[in-house]
Amino acid sequence: MYANDYDGYLPDCNQWCDLLILFADTALKELVCPNSYEIEGESSYAMNINLKGKKLNQVDPNTVVIFETIYGKNPNGRDVTVSTRYSYQILKEKGEDVSMFGENPEKRKVYKNCWNKAGGPEILTAENHKGKGANVLFADCSVRWIPTRDFNNLYWGKEANIE
Repeated sequence: MYANDYDGYLPDCNQWCDLLILFADTALKELVCPNSYEIEGESSYAMNINLKGKKLNQVDPNTVVIFETIYGKNPNGRDVTVSTRYSYQILKEKGEDVSMFGENPEKRKVYKNCWNKAGGPEILTAENHKGKGANVLFADCSVRWIPTRDFNNLYWGKEANIE
């Protein structure tokens, strides 16, 4: 949806969660795998860092775009409030409804680094599904369940493809 509205460009991989919230009618709950430890205001997913600055039509349809990860959990606990999220701040400044961020977003704690995650195969995980696999969004806009045994067959772009 984002690429359709922005001349085919994928969201910036360092702001993708915020951009989807602000400009692609994405709900917080859509960024959380029900089997993960993340809560609304965090993301269970990361964007393929190799897609930075790319248009969707420039990317091989079999390329991983968004994938499950557990990266970003702080061993000291949730360390910031939901109100620190860029999308929350922008919506609040515009006077728009910020209820999607939950009750008391100025007080509700989240992991700072469980948002706008970007990376490659090194942070892909099957941990949310008892080691059996992960959900992956591909550049052809399909979402598929990938068994752990097939992780090495995923295509991340020439720079990061696992041989």
